[in-house]
Amino acid sequence: SLKSILPTILRQAKPKVITPTIEKIIEYYSVAGNDFYSWSPGWNIHFGYYIRGVTPFFNREKMLSQMNTQVLNRLALPKTHTDNTRIIIDLGCGMGATSRQFVKEYPNSVAIGITIVPFQVEKGNKLHKEEGLEDKVITLEADYKNTPLQDNSVDGAVAIESYSSCEFAEKKMFAEEVFRILKPGAKLSLCDGFLKHDKPLSPLFEYFHRHICEGWALSRFSNIHTLKKTLHEAGFVDVKAENISWKVAPSVTQVPATFIKFMLPYLLKFQFSKLKKENWNNLKGSFMTM
Repeated sequence: SLKSILPTILRQAKPKVITPTIEKIIEYYSVAGNDFYSWSPGWNIHFGYYIRGVTPFFNREKMLSQMNTQVLNRLALPKTHTDNTRIIIDLGCGMGATSRQFVKEYPNSVAIGITIVPFQVEKGNKLHKEEGLEDKVITLEADYKNTPLQDNSVDGAVAIESYSSCEFAEKKMFAEEVFRILKPGAKLSLCDGFLKHDKPLSPLFEYFHRHICEGWALSRFSNIHTLKKTLHEAGFVDVKAENISWKVAPSVTQVPATFIKFMLPYLLKFQFSKLKKENWNNLKGSFMTM
């Protein structure tokens, strides 16, 4: 159980450093956190993965769940029962949807979610308890560049649309920290939006890119080739990159409908003043992905 495992793998993390970027992320997700329910009743704070005949085009929640499945599958952990409890860490876990799905689908497993946002810690642990999973999943308040886990302590690590929140100067720290806590041979499965080159973007694409980043409290999307190099330098081997843009696109097309669903109650009651800057930024960033 999680209660018996945690004391054996936790360590004293270095003192937390709250940078302006981290403050911005905490404020954004604290204010706009509940908005994501309009996108996903299961609290999946990411885009989906479409497979023809498996995930219906208009069933967004199934596509979001399928993204979790795809990311978890790439850890190459067997779904059969094992004598040893498998431990994964969800880096930038949001409300913990991926962690909950993992322990449901993988026998004899536990999941530890890491987030810097206190609101997500409280909300995530409440959701774990509501589903009767509090002995298998926990969300901890910590920086994924400075986790409270010991060396070689986890069987896999996932990061879904959370790597982009890491500042450029700290991406090496992220890679080195994940490599430190993974057991030898264990895998990192990371899914996010990336740039394919460092050339200047066209004025139109730069406009969309800037507004997406401003809306979602990001600095700038990373270069995929730089990520691969950073992972190699941290000690990872056999680093592979997959372009799944067309698998993600069907869920992106559902952003306008979600936008209308979220805004309609405010529109009917003329309550736009109740929306804070972070709510508007979240809407702007989502809409710009179209």
